[in-house]
Amino acid sequence: TELVTALNPISEEKNFSARSSAIAEMESLTRVLSTRLANLSSDIGTARGAETNTDVRNQLMAIEEQLQVARASAEAMLAQITTLYGIQESYIAAGSAEDGYRARAQAIESDANARNRINTNASVLTGAVTTAASFVQEIITSPPTDTVLISISRDIPILAARASSTAGSLEAILTKIE
Repeated sequence: TELVTALNPISEEKNFSARSSAIAEMESLTRVLSTRLANLSSDIGTARGAETNTDVRNQLMAIEEQLQVARASAEAMLAQITTLYGIQESYIAAGSAEDGYRARAQAIESDANARNRINTNASVLTGAVTTAASFVQEIITSPPTDTVLISISRDIPILAARASSTAGSLEAILTKIE
């Protein structure tokens, strides 16, 4: 979250080759993040399907829902990241346009809007993953009531580690944006 709030305008990048490389890397990292969130959600869904304790099953459903929100936010971030390619073309065109100042101003505004949407979706993603992690913590700290819960409680730290890995991917994306 701190990295997102400290975004520097990508529009200040004068080397368009470096900018393209940065956008491509952000796109790749976001795709990996989205895939990890989908896999994590699927793992939680599998655990939910095997759970016999209604309270735990409901908590797992809430975790799964939060991960689905996070994945939707990652997909929205991806869409905005890919728009940065088109905005870069606007910068290039502005350099050769008759009214280059106006064209550049429009490109800067489009760039800022895309970055703001990336920022907003990253905040939603971070909030959803944080909420899911708090639900995981509730399950971990609850006393086991049956053998299935005991089995799932052993799997939860693995899922928590995957969530931590996913958070690391988000941090790498946000660092690249910065």
